[in-house]
Amino acid sequence: MTQRLEDVARAATPSPADGASLGWALLANGLTDEADKVFRVLARQYPRLPAALVGRARVAMNRALWHEAYLRWDQAFERFGRSADWAWREGQGSVLFNLGRLGEAETAFRQVVETAPLRPDGYVGLALVAMRSERWQTALEHWDAALADADGSIATDWRLGRARSLLKLNRPDEAEAACREISAVAPCSRDGASQLSPGLERRAQAQLLHLQAHILIRRRRLAEARALCAKSLSGAGDLFVLGVLFDLVGVLQERPERERYWTALLNRLESLPHDAVGADGESPVSLRLRILLALRDHSEFLTEFSRLGSLRPLGEQGPGLAAVAARLRDPEFPNRGKLRIFGIGLSRTGTMTLTSALTELGFNAAHFVNPLTSDLLEEDDFDLYDAATDTPVCGQFEALYERYPAAKFVYTVRSLADWERSVKSLFSRSLGCGEFADFRALLEDDDAFLYGQRISRTYRSIYSGCHSFEEAYRSYDRRVRQFFRDKPPDRFLELNICGGEGWSALANFLGLPVPQTEFPWRNSSRL
Repeated sequence: MTQRLEDVARAATPSPADGASLGWALLANGLTDEADKVFRVLARQYPRLPAALVGRARVAMNRALWHEAYLRWDQAFERFGRSADWAWREGQGSVLFNLGRLGEAETAFRQVVETAPLRPDGYVGLALVAMRSERWQTALEHWDAALADADGSIATDWRLGRARSLLKLNRPDEAEAACREISAVAPCSRDGASQLSPGLERRAQAQLLHLQAHILIRRRRLAEARALCAKSLSGAGDLFVLGVLFDLVGVLQERPERERYWTALLNRLESLPHDAVGADGESPVSLRLRILLALRDHSEFLTEFSRLGSLRPLGEQGPGLAAVAARLRDPEFPNRGKLRIFGIGLSRTGTMTLTSALTELGFNAAHFVNPLTSDLLEEDDFDLYDAATDTPVCGQFEALYERYPAAKFVYTVRSLADWERSVKSLFSRSLGCGEFADFRALLEDDDAFLYGQRISRTYRSIYSGCHSFEEAYRSYDRRVRQFFRDKPPDRFLELNICGGEGWSALANFLGLPVPQTEFPWRNSSRL
């Protein structure tokens, strides 16, 4: 079939109808380059043919050239708006979604629902927008609508989206049942007529592994989660799966098991083709660099990085890896006299928003975990970043003050009642214990928490000896204020992000111009 399509594509220019049919068939069979040639010819020969411009928009989408795709769709609607149907709106919505323009994407997908109410595509788009916005109940409702309208033609990734939404809503039993259903049903394409392409099937399998592991984690069945990872590692030969396993190692394993897993993943990478692509554009070389960082093998990391001609093979991880490489190459590394910013507010006081704001101000910032190693922030990670926030910082801010003499400290605060409500909700979702007595009992179990002994020690340094969340908050607040009461005022800022403080206070404290952009509120729906 594929060979015949290639032969036809090389033939003389077809008629408009035949050419359009050929272009769509080539796209459906993964022959993007050949389809592009056909649609380009059609655009030259038949400039009034809507399918030519729409086809070129779809080609750009297949290549993840989202800005180009946006321009093509914009031209198509401007020139041939009367010919637009629900599929055009769905394509436009998908492009807007991938450009991060979620409000416009949601509008486009709602138009799909209005014009084609019996099609699941609009609901799928709305579900994806809701997930990106962390509106999990809304996402679940849209997934249910999409699956109800699918008429038996259900894509695996739709089922996975629904299961993930259930997990985020703290309904792990239903999420686990959904995963069993996914495992029992052979993956199908969107029209249900054929198996997924090998690439999509591998991605779906990796997503299922990720979801199953996190369901076990949520239910505190950590031994089962480790066993699932070990089983998956024994047969892993795909970049999607290797990426999932890498993200799980720091969460589930203690040293030296972490090093053993990381080394095994490095060995698995050797057998993959150099042009393999994983989640979020991950390549073998980018995953290899991240593993070398996790192993603290900075010398080999720099050797590997220096061989790159550009950041392109590193995908979304490129800027972060480049920033760390630049820091490691600094002759004065670790240069602890350089400015660093530490966010020392407890979780649920706006720490994620602070991290985003510091990033926008030009700092290479990390929140709770090292984003390149997917491992909990530890002492030597602070040498690699300009800024760090949340619990791993809170547990050792006094030592960080002495270690980094030019560092500045931002203490995010919140009304006690609001913080207590929010932290109870957080621990209820993540640990299954919304009451302080239950949480305190877990503090003695090093295997009760993700990141194991490292995070349990930190939690004990903050919460041990207290009998309520209120007492813990007040105790930590006294600890911070007593430490900084005789320190230079230019090294300490109290910031009430949840109370509305933002750019003005933060930028002035750091001696930077106040940005004219909107303050990057994050996680506001769950604060």
